[in-house]
Amino acid sequence: MIHQDDLSTWADSPDDFKPDYHPIKVKSILQFYTLRGKTSKLCYENIEGIRYLYYLIFSPQEKRYYKRFWRYGTLDVYYFYRRTLEFFADDIAVERLISYIDDGNVTLLLTKEQVTNMSDVLLRVGKAYLKKDVKFPYYPFLELMKLSLDYEDYVDKSKSLTGFKTVCNQYESKINDLIKRELSLIKA
Repeated sequence: MIHQDDLSTWADSPDDFKPDYHPIKVKSILQFYTLRGKTSKLCYENIEGIRYLYYLIFSPQEKRYYKRFWRYGTLDVYYFYRRTLEFFADDIAVERLISYIDDGNVTLLLTKEQVTNMSDVLLRVGKAYLKKDVKFPYYPFLELMKLSLDYEDYVDKSKSLTGFKTVCNQYESKINDLIKRELSLIKA
């Protein structure tokens, strides 16, 4: 059952928010992001935050799930946690959200439209990376997004470091191994 007062909305279980929302347990801040438009390449410029997104924060003390609206932010803010002109890398709200995710206390609330959009993204990524007309599985997709972003960031920031090519080869190998693993699971 959903409860509400002047300050917040909460429930005893994420399932109480069904059928309006589809709850998904959050393992990474990247779950708050998706591919832009009709793109299929996982790179920084193609990834944007999911708009109008709600999430739940579980309070272990009160055994309640509190509903919150996500304050949209770029990857620089939430994933890389970098200073920008608009963000000074000392935002307590960002730090708390990341802490709640690390503790396993966050659940996304996706609308039917957001679930459909994510399904389309997984199909595009499946076609692009697996070369088949299948959806890329959700959690491996997040792993691929993380590896792709970390690799792109490393290439941009570390070109002059010793061992640059070795680390690049390691990233490429991890990405290829992930794709091969998913291909083998599809064939099985």
